[in-house]
Amino acid sequence: MYRKPLVGEFSKLFNKAKTGDTILLYQGLYDEYKMHSQGVIIRRGDMFSLNGQTVLKERDWYYQDAQLKNSVIRDGDSFFFGGVLLYQGDWDNFKPHPRGVIIKKGQQLLLNGQILLYEGRWRNWLPHAKGVVIIKNDEIWLAVYKIDH
Repeated sequence: MYRKPLVGEFSKLFNKAKTGDTILLYQGLYDEYKMHSQGVIIRRGDMFSLNGQTVLKERDWYYQDAQLKNSVIRDGDSFFFGGVLLYQGDWDNFKPHPRGVIIKKGQQLLLNGQILLYEGRWRNWLPHAKGVVIIKNDEIWLAVYKIDH
């Protein structure tokens, strides 16, 4: 089911978003981006910003890989997280997520192979603590995941 993308201030949009909604984090040119708990940090030249809005100092430029507390283990077509079987079946690609594993099947991104986070085209995708980041040309989106879905 298609829902209209959300555009505006991240925290307000995230609070009213449901699992599967998409939030436009940034639109425009960039040299590099990294995950942040409130979206993405954008580097353009020597300027750093949070979602292209709040200017940051260079010392705020960091990865949040520490959000992954457990490791995803793959054994054939089975994925385990913290010793628990999360998914068993076909997949095209996968990446660890703070809540398990994101399974790519065709044009779908599924949390633990069950919860549809995003369906459609993209150039790149990356796990995010609050869902999955979707890169489309000059746009960076967050496909939302909420536990209370």
